[in-house]
Amino acid sequence: GNPTACLKIFRRGRKLAVLATAQLLAFLGEPILVSRVGSLVLTETLGWGTAARGRYASLECALSIPGLAFPGVAERHLGTASAMLLGSAAALMQHLLNAWWVKEPWQQFVVPLFSFARVAGHAPLTSLLHAAGEEAGFGQAELRGCLQGLQSLASLLAILIWTSWFSHCVRNGKPRRFPLGPAAVAAAEMAVGGLALHICRKR
Repeated sequence: GNPTACLKIFRRGRKLAVLATAQLLAFLGEPILVSRVGSLVLTETLGWGTAARGRYASLECALSIPGLAFPGVAERHLGTASAMLLGSAAALMQHLLNAWWVKEPWQQFVVPLFSFARVAGHAPLTSLLHAAGEEAGFGQAELRGCLQGLQSLASLLAILIWTSWFSHCVRNGKPRRFPLGPAAVAAAEMAVGGLALHICRKR
């Protein structure tokens, strides 16, 4: 099929377009995509080998499991808007700590503590997207297909973006500045998410 067919999701009204943009940014900042390149920062700055990077990745995954296992908990307790923005804010904080604060291995192990809060925004965004898609005339299967296509497109873009950005940081002798790229994406996701929530409230 046409790999750009998923882009029709941006042409079915402003609310769905803004929510889809937030989702695209969330896909670009997915930890699994960022860490494929970002883990090299740990080698460049802390001297970690493959085994140490693997243990660190396992810790990040383990701390994300509660949020993934109970996706609606944060939304029920905090509300849709707060849970959604909490996820973006936690991602932004993780990246900023990685870029500016981490100097020692023990500090690196503090950063994954934000992983639980980071996944809090997934369920609210998905709920809003499905509601907006239904309003725009999408069937559930069609919308899922668009979102899967959007995720695939984001994966391709992420490889290009993050490898290029990492190379730039290394060339300039500042590999620890790599997380500022994902931080910019998280900040944009927070801003677009806030706009989406504003639009949803007005309707």
